[in-house]
Amino acid sequence: MNDKKAFKILASISIILAMIIIIFNAWVGPSLLPTHKEYKQIFKISNNDSDDNGIKINQFDDEDFDEDVYDNEDDDYEDDDIDDEEVEIVNINEADEDELMTLPYIGEVLAGKIVDYRENYGKFESFEDLLEVDGIGEGILSKIIDYISLD
Repeated sequence: MNDKKAFKILASISIILAMIIIIFNAWVGPSLLPTHKEYKQIFKISNNDSDDNGIKINQFDDEDFDEDVYDNEDDDYEDDDIDDEEVEIVNINEADEDELMTLPYIGEVLAGKIVDYRENYGKFESFEDLLEVDGIGEGILSKIIDYISLD
């Protein structure tokens, strides 16, 4: 066998092995990586741990993270604890932007979108109609449903 033929065979085998490794890493590899919780267990990290300089290692715990609160990027939510006495029932079919902004998790942007939607499509016939407003998902609706009315 000549050198050129041997080189071609070796190059072909190398390419095939490289492709197998890439495919394995792309499809199977990510499932083999430890999760955040597993890393915490492996390295014995708790929420109160800090490094030698006093810098906190872990910023938050998975159980404390609520994705529903962050399903609208246009509004900033300052407080998850809503004082029921401060919030009055708001009629979403009559309220202006300022009144809508008294609802928890409804900022200026979402209030404007609710008013615009109402002007373009008419009154809301059910609470679920609010899901048609861009930026309002199940999470926000579940948090404001006790504070809104249709009439």
